[in-house]
Amino acid sequence: MNVLTARLSGDALRVTSTVVGVAVLAAVAAAVAPSHPWSVLIAIAAMAFVGACVFQPEIAVLVLVAMGPLELALPANPDSTLSLTKLAGLICFSTFLLNAIVVRRHLTFERVHALVFGLLGIALLSTAAAADPEVAKSTTLRYASFVGLFYVLSQLGNSERLLVRIAWVLSLGSATTGALGLARFFSGQELQVRLPHGDPNDIGFMLATTLPFTLWLLGRTRGARRLFVVSLVGLLSLSILLTLSRGALVGLGAAAVWMLLVDRRHVRVLLATAAAVAIAVGLALHFEGGQIESGLRAKETVATENVQSRLAAWHAAADFAARHPLLGIGPGNFAAQYQQEANVPAGQFVVKVVHNAYLDLAAELGVAAMIVFIAYVLLSLTRLIRLDREKRGPPGVASALTFSLIIAMCSAVTLSEQYFAPFWIIGGLAAALWRERTPAAA
Repeated sequence: MNVLTARLSGDALRVTSTVVGVAVLAAVAAAVAPSHPWSVLIAIAAMAFVGACVFQPEIAVLVLVAMGPLELALPANPDSTLSLTKLAGLICFSTFLLNAIVVRRHLTFERVHALVFGLLGIALLSTAAAADPEVAKSTTLRYASFVGLFYVLSQLGNSERLLVRIAWVLSLGSATTGALGLARFFSGQELQVRLPHGDPNDIGFMLATTLPFTLWLLGRTRGARRLFVVSLVGLLSLSILLTLSRGALVGLGAAAVWMLLVDRRHVRVLLATAAAVAIAVGLALHFEGGQIESGLRAKETVATENVQSRLAAWHAAADFAARHPLLGIGPGNFAAQYQQEANVPAGQFVVKVVHNAYLDLAAELGVAAMIVFIAYVLLSLTRLIRLDREKRGPPGVASALTFSLIIAMCSAVTLSEQYFAPFWIIGGLAAALWRERTPAAA
């Protein structure tokens, strides 16, 4: 009886809120339409989207997940505090909370949530003490959007339908970004797979962590759709290789070693992937061998300089962490502080990130933040391994998430990717699957 009453009250609240919202929207549109018709249409579309997200929060989740790979291909305004990713994160988290209130959703909060929100709390404190508060505020807002994504996924991500859709969105978004990067590479505009607003290392990291999701889809498809997924695997693999990102390749190598030494069930998948990569690389060498050779020569020319600059950045980050162990120098403040400390002349190239996510966190947010982040990653990994062994969740999904997280955590040794989506998508889905496991185990 209580359940029926709650359901009826929830339905009444949804109907009432819809009627009130439509009435308010109609009144505002009638007042503004004569002078600003296009603004009214845009506002109505935005309101309709937000309303749809309130009743179906999965829509906002998929939009924010899609922004992970696609933001690397979209134009960005460096002077804008509220980027598309941050806006999508704000909509995702706020509409989910409204939906939770309307339908009286039971929300969970446990150890992994405490770690993620604790890291956000440290970032907020560090922002208040940062030398450049505007940069710190923008970086923290970006992290907050991924915290929202993590929490929403931890509540909704146990749905097999949503998991499949997330895998498709990530795969298609990453393939789009990779294809745009390949087009610039093969046209001679770039010597690596890069985009005007997408660094090759970030692209390589995003595509490499998406590859296990795509391979998971490969095992679930048949016929023409399976051939399409095979083509996605080849496209992603070729794009990763031609980013010439050593960090992404280190992550993929670590996942391959894990597969060979620990989880040998997926050796066939490894061989199939290697075959797809070989075909893609063979075709690329046949048609564009000269361009690939030019890119490799250019990478070899700057390789030594890159190693030296990264070692210098690591040393500087360790020094910042030692001098500011509690709250660091502030989110996103490494580039400016490093340029000042190293006396780099204005206009000369300076590294913008540490190229090590763990040292980056220690330098910008403090040693405690680095420890919290490592604890979050290791807790998610151990849970995924256990879920895979117990065959919990949709078949193969825990294994795919395990490989994706191994790629992310190993790539992060040479890349600063803590403010990108993969760590938080994987962790959120791991938390959702673990939430389903606990009652059953008990």
